[in-house]
Amino acid sequence: MAGLPGLTMDYEDGGRVQVFKSAGREVRVPGNATDAEIIAAFRALDEKDVDA
Repeated sequence: MAGLPGLTMDYEDGGRVQVFKSAGREVRVPGNATDAEIIAAFRALDEKDVDA
């Protein structure tokens, strides 16, 4: 996925959860998440970090 350096992906809970890691950040999304949902999860995490 463009714009996410070093992106790795793994499955948890028998494939029902995808775990994506990039640049020290980690998000968990449903196993059927779209690219847009994955990117939105990273953006939400970034916004959370800025607000903290």
